[in-house]
Order: sequence, then C-alpha cells, then structure tokens
Amino acid sequence: MSHFEHRIIKTYCVAVLPRSEFSYCINLLRLILNPSEKWVAHVTFRGPYITYLTKSDPFLNLANSEAARDLNLYRHGISQINFKFQNVKRFENSSPVIFFDCYSPGLARMWWKRDFGYFPHLTILETRDFSYSDLIYDALKDYTIDYSCNGAQAKILANSNIGHELIDRLNIYIDSYRRYRYFRTLESKLYSHNTKEYAINIMEYLVEKGWAHRNT
Repeated sequence: MSHFEHRIIKTYCVAVLPRSEFSYCINLLRLILNPSEKWVAHVTFRGPYITYLTKSDPFLNLANSEAARDLNLYRHGISQINFKFQNVKRFENSSPVIFFDCYSPGLARMWWKRDFGYFPHLTILETRDFSYSDLIYDALKDYTIDYSCNGAQAKILANSNIGHELIDRLNIYIDSYRRYRYFRTLESKLYSHNTKEYAINIMEYLVEKGWAHRNT
C-alpha cells in the first residue's frame, strides 16, 4: 500500500446476515444480478464516516476510526436484534436500485445515516441501468419475503480499493461465500443462462422453502 501518502475514504457500519441457507440464496441472487458485486448481503445502519488513512499505518487508522469505535459499541446489540425482510421495492425517486425492505425496531436506536432517515433495507441490485432494473423488478415484484433472523454480525465496509484491502481480513467479500460447497451446489441447481429466469428460480426456491410467497 505504498502507492499513496494519505487518503480519505468513506466507511459504513453494516449488519451482515448470519450464514444460512437463506443468506446463501440472497447472496447468489445479488451475485447473478451484478457479477461485479463485492460484498455479502447486509443492512447498512451507520455512515458514511470520513476516515483518514496515512501511508505509515492505514490499518491502525481504520482500527482507531470513528466507524471502528461505533462498530465496537453496537456489535453486541446488532447480534441480538431481529431483522424481518418483506417487500421487494425501489426508491420513490425512481431510482433503479432494487431492495428488500426490512422491519427491525431494535435497529432504530443504533441508526445514523448522514443522507437518509430511518429506512432499513437490504439492497438486491445496485445499478444505474434503468432498463435492466425494470426487467429485474418486473420479475421480483411478484414476490414477498417471509423471513426473519437474529445473529447478524456488525462489520465495516469501505468505498475504495484501499478500503477493500484494509477490510479484506474481515471476510465480508462475497467470494468468501463461493468457497462453500453448498453455495456452489445451489448455483448449479438453480442456474439459468437467462439472468431474469435465474432470479425467478431463486425466488421460487425461497417460496418452496417457506421464506417467500407469491403475491396474489
């Protein structure tokens, strides 16, 4: 990391879904909708923080950052609260981003987002392509998620390559999921060369498992 003298990055505190068959499905969905997706499924609950990194010890900068202090403060609380995922939605400002909304009253006391009010959600597809978003949303909006979980892990995400290097040790890259045999089995079982059909296959699998239902 000797290629910079100092750098300012944005960091976030997020709640990462506990590893389960449901989270495997959601991470597979995120990955097939956006093959360049880096992060595992999560709910952002604080940020962005402005974090200053220096050439001498960027790891120490991150460890001593405000984001890291808040992470330690809320780590236990995040593991105790319940996350209930429900509707497939897009933002009201016609954003192409697709997400599951999330009901989690316990999260409100930990919430701080500079640019948003209290609105917990789990992003399924982050894109600037409205046509692609329309295609996928038309397929997913016919479903509602019926799943809740406890035991989420509080982690830090960063929005730069340097930040990615710093937090690689936290094991929240989506590639960490792809190493597991069950994830690869799920990929093979639900695979379709057509992205929309592949997404529908995943949603139908969630219905089969009782973790979603089709809207009437």
